[in-house]
Amino acid sequence: KTQLCLQLLLAAQLPPSAGGLGGAAVYIHTEGRAPMQRLKQIIATHPGVAPNLPQGHDPLDFVYLVKTLDDADGLWNALASCAAVLGDPPAGAERPVRLIIVDSISSPFREMDASDRAGLNDRSGMLWRISALLKEYAHRHDLAVVLTNHVADAVDNTDGKSGAGGSSRSHNLFFNSVPRMRRLYGPPGDLRSSGRPVVPSLGVLWANCVNTRIFLSRTGGSVGGFGG
Repeated sequence: KTQLCLQLLLAAQLPPSAGGLGGAAVYIHTEGRAPMQRLKQIIATHPGVAPNLPQGHDPLDFVYLVKTLDDADGLWNALASCAAVLGDPPAGAERPVRLIIVDSISSPFREMDASDRAGLNDRSGMLWRISALLKEYAHRHDLAVVLTNHVADAVDNTDGKSGAGGSSRSHNLFFNSVPRMRRLYGPPGDLRSSGRPVVPSLGVLWANCVNTRIFLSRTGGSVGGFGG
């Protein structure tokens, strides 16, 4: 997921004639150290980057990095502070921010206790606020928003098992019994990781906030390199 995010940070800077957005990007990284070294490697090796950028253009100058955040409040404050960058882009009006990436949206919520009604309401309220703010940014400033998320095992609550066996039965029962779940997450068995049925993190509420969902999985194969 992070690899895709890094490539999008660069694609946003390409001119429209090269399939880009001709702008800058905000990158909010919430897990560990930001992968800036990997971004530099992509800049140096990807055949579609340097040839399509203006002479003397350093892509790192147009990626506005927000460092690792510890909790949901920190994520909200970081997103709220983006308003200043969007309204007055550091690179000027000729290169406005055209992309916001949050990698990942679920990490700041890991330590948030949602085991009781009060905690669940707090988390739900924060997710709704974040969703509304990002959609406002997208509409007002004509930009794209990309967020990565994790998946969690679909657990069989009847016997405590997960993965193959018991959870497949409860997973299918869950999706088949709730038509809305099928619309949000797809048919039963659609989302699998390492052979296990999984569901996106942050639950149904966040699924309602998302306009388009892309599920990434490893196939065990390999490709021949960038642009192949």
